[in-house]
Amino acid sequence: MAPNDDSDNRVPRLLNRADFKNWTIRLRHHLCSIDNDLWKSIEKGPHIPTQTQPDSASTYTKDSTEPYPEDNLSAEDLRKVKNDSKAYSLMCKGLPLQVLSRLDAYQTGYTCFKALKSICEGGEQLRSLKKSKLKRQLELFEHINGETVHQMMNRFVHLTT
Repeated sequence: MAPNDDSDNRVPRLLNRADFKNWTIRLRHHLCSIDNDLWKSIEKGPHIPTQTQPDSASTYTKDSTEPYPEDNLSAEDLRKVKNDSKAYSLMCKGLPLQVLSRLDAYQTGYTCFKALKSICEGGEQLRSLKKSKLKRQLELFEHINGETVHQMMNRFVHLTT
């Protein structure tokens, strides 16, 4: 009897803020291995059903914090809404509790991912500062006394990646 190895089915874990970009890639591959629509739900926003309740005006948008009510939906809309919910659930399983507690107000994968991205990557100004700092370090790159060639190459690869 072969051991039950379900390691391929585990949702990738976000280790820390610096790991966000790699985690996003791992999460995208994981969700696409289950269903391509799961990643689309997180990246492009939840599905907005075409059929709404006839007696209420729909104010639902992709940036809404509440999931869409499932009353009076067609079978296709219901499937897509459930996919959105599944994508959100799987993404949350990969987040540490301290991060997840900060994102409790977001109830869709799209809004939660946008908030997580701003937490981990910072705003445009912070990204610009990081980029200019890396460029400056690369411009000033030189050998440090006592450093081996291997250590210097590791530093260079780290800067360029």
